[in-house]
Amino acid sequence: MFHSKSILYGLLAISFSLLACQEKSSEVSTTMTEITLNGVSYTQNGIGECRDGSSVFTAQILSQNNGNTYISVYFEEKIQPKVGTSYTPTYITITQNGTTQQGKWINGEAQSSSYQNGRPSLLFNECRFENDICLSGSFIYRQKSKTATEDLFLWEGEHPFKKWLSGEPTWSGNNLSNIQNPQMIIYRPDMQTAPAPAVLICPGGSYVSVATYHEGSLVAEWFKQQGFVAAVLYYTFPAGHPEIPLSDAQQAIRLLRENSFELNINPEQVGVIGFSAGGHLAAFVSTAFKQNIIPVALLEKEADSRPDFSILFYPVITMSNSFVHVGSRNNLLGTSPSEEMKKACSPELLIDSDTPPALLFHALDDNGVDIRNAQSYHDALLAHNVPSQFITLPSGGHGFGFYPDYAYIGQVEEEILNWLYEIPLKK
Repeated sequence: MFHSKSILYGLLAISFSLLACQEKSSEVSTTMTEITLNGVSYTQNGIGECRDGSSVFTAQILSQNNGNTYISVYFEEKIQPKVGTSYTPTYITITQNGTTQQGKWINGEAQSSSYQNGRPSLLFNECRFENDICLSGSFIYRQKSKTATEDLFLWEGEHPFKKWLSGEPTWSGNNLSNIQNPQMIIYRPDMQTAPAPAVLICPGGSYVSVATYHEGSLVAEWFKQQGFVAAVLYYTFPAGHPEIPLSDAQQAIRLLRENSFELNINPEQVGVIGFSAGGHLAAFVSTAFKQNIIPVALLEKEADSRPDFSILFYPVITMSNSFVHVGSRNNLLGTSPSEEMKKACSPELLIDSDTPPALLFHALDDNGVDIRNAQSYHDALLAHNVPSQFITLPSGGHGFGFYPDYAYIGQVEEEILNWLYEIPLKK
């Protein structure tokens, strides 16, 4: 997990007040002083961090009674350990006991300050933010190497359905099958001026593999460039047990929110994207957060797995209608599923007014998955007064993904951004 378990490890000099922030005329000291938050004394739990080339600073502070408090400060500029470099804060988030407080920058200044104990420091001089947040003092931090991706495994210890998993993962080109230890491959933007929205990406593969390139990494790279945190889900395959991939997707949504501090995510803007059978999984996790028929892992936490929006590409949807994608259904439910299970795994039948809004794409010449799948989901959303947009593309067949040479990729990208900022991410 991302939470630091280290014992008290470095000290920072900070004066920090939330509910009220009184004017101070004296110069802020760069020597180590007590940390205070709402009048409570704190010490630093670990050293603050900033990834190389990043614009986000994070730190944890600890008190005996209140436990860990997590702080993220966002800047317009990339942070550099060069003494005297000035920065303009844009946003702050503070998380304590499961409650998050946020605020945009109002006034005050920050700059790189002198090294302390061999570590660079950031000096905040009366930085005021909305919601009566004020931050002053000098934080010691370390620069963390910037990596292209990070791995976050879904389950601690064994998979909850390990008894149905066997064999070794197998690659065939860019397709990965027989996954035993599901994980997310996480891509983070280099520049952030506020907590980022996040997308969980579910590649397709008929529930027997995941297409990691054109429906995975290419998608994540594009969303990263747009300022999103993108997570490609390598999920386990059902072999007739739909609770396996559904549990993985639900756990992935929960983990993105639970690790929102470390990943610099806005926990109220976590969406899901799916392609083909991965589109079914994305629609499934968008509609099954109230169900009690499928024996998912952590059923008591199922309500926490609802995404805030979904984007579905040429999705498999129904498991009960005549236009079902038979191969995906056989892999998900087995060759002789009951009518009850078919309906329980048909997202278009699970939609209600709490279902998140959706954007759907489907090519008119798709001979792999019947376009009525996407249409049925779109129609059911509108019938329940849930925002939905269905875009049909003139060509592309099945599986065009985010290939850069796809004739309509520019239109797809434009439509995504327009819809996101008009509907689920509209301020």
